[in-house]
Amino acid sequence: RLLDAALELLPDAAARRAQLAEFEEVADGYLADSAANDDVAALVFSTRVDQYAGKLSIVRVMSGTLAAGQELHNPNSNGGERPAHLYKLVGREQIEVKSLQMGEIGALPKLADTHTGDTLCAPGHKVQFAPLALPEPILTYALLATKGEEEKLSTALHRMMEEDPTLNFYHNAETGDFLVGGMG
Repeated sequence: RLLDAALELLPDAAARRAQLAEFEEVADGYLADSAANDDVAALVFSTRVDQYAGKLSIVRVMSGTLAAGQELHNPNSNGGERPAHLYKLVGREQIEVKSLQMGEIGALPKLADTHTGDTLCAPGHKVQFAPLALPEPILTYALLATKGEEEKLSTALHRMMEEDPTLNFYHNAETGDFLVGGMG
């Protein structure tokens, strides 16, 4: 259902505008075109953390072709990534594929410095998609934890925040409470 909704709600890959990452001021951008633009550019729109498989970054290829083992640049973190495997997700099943074409959605496992909303592109391509518009939390709860539980709670909440970027978490030093805010 999530992938069906993403296909329906996310903009068409050919119509997605990006800004040039090498310029600090906002550029007019470019229109992705599979025929004219062979350099890969992909948007990470979701992240899943599985206790067995690890971290999966769910991407939509906006231009070019993404191949397994291909070197990628992340302009958001100014780092490099090289996904050894690519998967298409069918329900809970992960089907390994050799490549993903423009417009396709797939999963890249174990990307160290890549998060939801990041752009992945060919090195030297200098493209960065506009950040995802995330809503502000509408509910905030205080969590009480004993001294021994604080570290475990913090680790668990940070793992949850990787999957849900609308989740906020901070420690109020004045009251000693852990505050968690989200959509509900």
